[in-house]
Order: sequence, then structure tokens, then C-alpha cells
Amino acid sequence: MKTLTGNGLITNNKEKAMDTQNIAETGRKATSDMKKAANRAIDKAEDVASDLGHRFQDRFHDLGENAMVARETAEKYVRKHPLSWVLGAAAAGLVLGVVVNATRNSFRQ
Repeated sequence: MKTLTGNGLITNNKEKAMDTQNIAETGRKATSDMKKAANRAIDKAEDVASDLGHRFQDRFHDLGENAMVARETAEKYVRKHPLSWVLGAAAAGLVLGVVVNATRNSFRQ
């Protein structure tokens, strides 16, 4: 059925319905495309986060192992050379005491 519009154009109701359906289909397709793109972005973000998590976990594990090795090495050294360790600690304490005392005296003046 053809109808006369306000601007003098003759339109067909069937054409209007098809145009409306085309617009609706275009909207549905655009929505679907956006959902797919968002899901891909989420998947990518999850992959990156997982990869970073594994890297940090590996690094912390390595740091923990290195710390244990350093502690064991220091312990072996102290057991082999207790006198030098005690003298070294005393010297460090003496130096620290002199520095602290000098700092206090400079603030008092």
C-alpha cells in the first residue's frame, strides 16, 4: 500500500517495514561484533595478567632461593671464621657509634 507523505513522496509500507528490519539487523550485528571484540579484549587481558603472574612468581621463587643460598654461605663463613666476624661486627659498631656521636654533637652546637 502506497501512502503520500508530508513532503509529497509516495512510500510503500512494506518498504518502511523492510528498512526498519534492516536497521534492527544492523544494530544486532553491531552489538554482536562489539561483544566479540570485548570478549577478545578480555581474553587478551587475562592472558597478559596470567603471564605476568607467572613471571613474578618465578622471580620471587628465584629470589627466595638466592636468599637461602646467601644465608647458608654467610652461616658457613661465620662458622669457619668466628673471630673475624666478631671483630668485624665490633668495628662496624664502633664506626656507627662515632658517626652517631659526631652527628649529635654537630646538632648541639
